[in-house]
Formats: sequence, structure tokens, C-alpha cells
Amino acid sequence: GVLVEVSRRMQECARAGDWEAVSHLQEKSLQLAGQLFADAIPAAEAQAVTEAVNEVLKINKRVVDMGVEARDGCLDKMDQLQQSRRAVKEYTANTG
Repeated sequence: GVLVEVSRRMQECARAGDWEAVSHLQEKSLQLAGQLFADAIPAAEAQAVTEAVNEVLKINKRVVDMGVEARDGCLDKMDQLQQSRRAVKEYTANTG
């Protein structure tokens, strides 16, 4: 239901690189999960709840993987920037 929908929106925001929205949706997801498990789940709904939870876990893993990739990409860019700065400094020092 709603929990799966929030997770899917979180995944869309992660794909778009909107990590602020991902963080906000993650909080909402935790609230919804807390509400879902606050009361005993009727046996008739147990299968559906299990499937929904498994779907949410799969989506969350994808979101985490995207976050790791984005972070690694940022670190690579920062590393390249530092190397460029070093090269400019050395060039300037040698030509000055």
C-alpha cells in the first residue's frame, strides 16, 4: 500500500539525484512502518504485508546502492579536481 508507494517515490528521487527528497521520504517510510507494526497484523493480511515488506526492502536496497554510486562519483570528481589543482600549482611553480 502506502509504504510501498513511498518507497517507489524514494527510488524515483534517488534516480533523479534529489537526495534531500530521498531523506524526507525515508523518514515518512519509517513512520509508516512504525504505524503498520504498531498493532497485531490479522492472519488474513499477513501474506500481503510480508510481500509489501519484501518489496520495500528490495527498493530500499536499490536506493542505498544508488546513494553509494552517487557518493563514489562525487569522490571521484573531487579527486580529479584536486589532481587538476595540484597540476596547475606545479605548472605555475615551474613557470613562475
